[in-house]
Amino acid sequence: MDKKGWLKSKTFWSDVLTIGVAILQISDQYFGTHIGNSQALSGILGVLGILGIYGRKHADTKLEGVI
Repeated sequence: MDKKGWLKSKTFWSDVLTIGVAILQISDQYFGTHIGNSQALSGILGVLGILGIYGRKHADTKLEGVI
């Protein structure tokens, strides 16, 4: 099986972005930014979740340097 660096993984980047959006939503609770209540963010989370599933399903290379 071929190997690639983890920075080239679509699944990794969709997960990083999902975490970022989740942090934005959590920050709304503590700082009152009103960004976490956005319907757009909910849509973005949905798209990122689909991208993560798609990336994992179509992955054909093993990641290097991952614990």
